[in-house]
Amino acid sequence: METCARPTTWGVAPSHLSVSLEAIQSNTALMLGMCRTPVMAVVKAGGFGMGAVRAARAALAGGASELGVATCSEAIELRRAGITAPILAWVLHEDAPIAEALSCGIRLAPSSPAQVRHIAAVAAQQQVIAELELEVETGMHRSGCPQTHWQELFRAAADADSVQVLGLWTHLAGTISEHFDEPLECLAEAAALAERSGLRPRLHAAASVAATVDPRTRLDLVRLGASLFGIEPVRDRPLGLNAVARWETRVSQVRDVAVGEVVGYDRVVLDHPSRLALLPVGYADGILVAQRWPMAAG
Repeated sequence: METCARPTTWGVAPSHLSVSLEAIQSNTALMLGMCRTPVMAVVKAGGFGMGAVRAARAALAGGASELGVATCSEAIELRRAGITAPILAWVLHEDAPIAEALSCGIRLAPSSPAQVRHIAAVAAQQQVIAELELEVETGMHRSGCPQTHWQELFRAAADADSVQVLGLWTHLAGTISEHFDEPLECLAEAAALAERSGLRPRLHAAASVAATVDPRTRLDLVRLGASLFGIEPVRDRPLGLNAVARWETRVSQVRDVAVGEVVGYDRVVLDHPSRLALLPVGYADGILVAQRWPMAAG
């Protein structure tokens, strides 16, 4: 177990998060065994708060063959840490550090013809071949190239000497097999169009939920995030994933408060005598509490 503790001036932090890298490794191995398809370990957002570099290394040790992140900056951080596995970055905002990403051998996921042409121009200037995974929209309406621009997207990629298209992919929305019928058909249509443009990409679509409930979605690769971090894709059908994180704190004060007293900034009026515990946690401690917990009777 590794511990991430918020530093304090009085020594040991009262609240801390313990992260099990062994659990990430074992969860990766479990999902790989179930899917029987290569696994891309998604470690975006700082490894979902667990530490991107150490989470990436644990997932690779568990059998993941490549990594996925949102931004180029996240990918570059992994490279600078000495990680050599393939890394895909898929959020290419306007001022994304494309040149630095290409110099680090990062794979990119353009979702428009303009992005393909921009990457191709940067790669040509650097005299490198940019490896691309083209993202297409298949019904989620969150990201990906709209169907009306597919032909132009594939043509731009096929015509550029400085890019190599490795993959074609999409995001899936839904939790049951019926939800995936239309997106999978749409992706197959995109793949056929890409092949007519001279491209031969691998296909991937599934994240943790889809990969668990519908084997059709596993295709050539699965992109797994939540399941590697111990979140069961289907709660009523657990796979036996191991918990990755444990948050602990210490009670700093306890007091008994009578019925009718007013408590807290929200001025909650107690309807029964209560014993209240004060926990040193909140936004000032780097942890947001999004839910008001019910007060227990004393």
